[in-house]
Amino acid sequence: LKKIGLDISNTGIHYAGVSVDEFSYSQRKPAAQKLIDGEKLIFLQVARFVGKKGHEYTMQALHDFLKTQPDPSLFEFRLIGDGPLLDATQKQVEKLGLSDVVKFLGVKNSNEVQSEMSKADFLLQHSVVADDGDMEGLPIVIMEAMATGLPAISTYHSGIPELIKDGENGLLVEEKDIISYTQKLESLVSIQDNSLNENAQNTVLKDFNLDIQNQKLAKLYTKLINA
Repeated sequence: LKKIGLDISNTGIHYAGVSVDEFSYSQRKPAAQKLIDGEKLIFLQVARFVGKKGHEYTMQALHDFLKTQPDPSLFEFRLIGDGPLLDATQKQVEKLGLSDVVKFLGVKNSNEVQSEMSKADFLLQHSVVADDGDMEGLPIVIMEAMATGLPAISTYHSGIPELIKDGENGLLVEEKDIISYTQKLESLVSIQDNSLNENAQNTVLKDFNLDIQNQKLAKLYTKLINA
């Protein structure tokens, strides 16, 4: 709005929100402890297979990450969704030798997505500006995941940094930066507490809670009507 010459001095941002009752907190074992106990660390992505979702960069980072791990069988990457780039992503997975650890789950309803989130340890959302210029706003799926205590690894893209603070309630890398993406994945295996999980949920409870955001919006409309 500012770029096209509008006066934004009397404007503000009202965020969308998610139901914290529907997407409730799930207690998780710290990543380092899971690996010590011989349990799989599960990464989840919930997204259409389109350019802006960055699947190709995630697959390459997963490949590079697994090369650094002594036991790649302790990791599983679960992908929910469908779309025009599904076939290309499946072929990339085969080419990179990831077929044993990457699972394509297809389209899932809301209840099934919640179930997958409750079982996962981290959400992957490597959003990028697509070749055709398509890009994100502020992905609702990241809010939903964080509400359940599922931290996200995402990018400095569009409104995402307004939700995720790197190292506090999730992790961020620059778009298409495979090296940094891989390093962030490597850092996750040594996490020994639930601070990321708890901070992720608290962020949504405070600033992206659907009930609270609706109340704020109603008050704003009332104020404008009475002005």
